Amino acid sequence: MTAPRSEKSLGQLFGQLASGTGELLRQELRLAAFEVVDKAGDASGKMGVIALGGGLAHAGLLGLLVAAALGLSAVIPLWAAALLLGAVFFAAGAAIVVSGLRALERPAAAAVAGMDHPSPPNLPLVAEREGARGKGA
Repeated sequence: MTAPRSEKSLGQLFGQLASGTGELLRQELRLAAFEVVDKAGDASGKMGVIALGGGLAHAGLLGLLVAAALGLSAVIPLWAAALLLGAVFFAAGAAIVVSGLRALERPAAAAVAGMDHPSPPNLPLVAEREGARGKGA
């Protein structure tokens, strides 16, 4: 008994394979795009909550600064207390911003430095290959 022969030629089978592979790739790309949009939507909602919390914390900090300035006004004039507290918090904020900017620059500088001097692959030079051929022949 012989096995039943397929009615399709090898070329047709490869054509179906190519067509199916293309369709699978398109479906995977659509799924990936959907997942990215879905995750971005989730992240934006969470970022809104974080921003709201940050705004409320900022308002609370301003209230605490006013209270501190009023407390210091018993020792120094109110304008001097406000100026002192403003200068201290401005300096602290500027230091944090500068450290954050430096942290952002480090990975970028390392990537650029790595691109300027890529390590060469460990391959024999053309002259070495030709010399080896000449010796062996």
